[in-house]
Amino acid sequence: GLVMGGSGGSATPLVAQNNLSDVSSAATALGNLGGLPQVATNAVLISAATTPYAVGAEVVRLDVSAGLGAPPLAFRKQSGTCATHSMASDGGSCNDAADGNSWYAIFPASGADPREWGIKFDSGTTDNSTTLAAWFAYGAQGNALRLPAITGIAEYATPIAETLSAGSAFTILGAGQDASVIGFTGATGTGLTLTVN
Repeated sequence: GLVMGGSGGSATPLVAQNNLSDVSSAATALGNLGGLPQVATNAVLISAATTPYAVGAEVVRLDVSAGLGAPPLAFRKQSGTCATHSMASDGGSCNDAADGNSWYAIFPASGADPREWGIKFDSGTTDNSTTLAAWFAYGAQGNALRLPAITGIAEYATPIAETLSAGSAFTILGAGQDASVIGFTGATGTGLTLTVN
């Protein structure tokens, strides 16, 4: 890989972050090569004012939160809040910024990784009910979802229900049998219910 300096005074990225053949670091590599600004976490992304950036400008978020392990992801600035564009400010697909504008995610064609919403595969330490509901809601809009090959279980305790429009697709792609696990731990109810209108 090619080592290039980051923008905005950030440290020089690691060689591994510039390896375009590594899907998990491709967004960072492209960002470095294109000179895109980088932010460390989602908190930094939403707390920063978007005013230095033109509408349509992109930044690369390196992780949702420190050490979570979400793949780097590019976000594009849009004028107004996520709701203004009929999007949810869900921490993954769109994020309202502190100044009234927002950033929307540019997911790879292979699908949206659940870790981009902060979902943790930590086998019971975290109740992922809220973040999984947001991820499934994004999928119910016809967007492809992709589970990573990862150790641990993303557990949730609250049943999730989504409604799909007639003719729409709900697609979850995986990395192979038992390569990732989402587990419903609720005492009652169905873990995920999909209703087609």
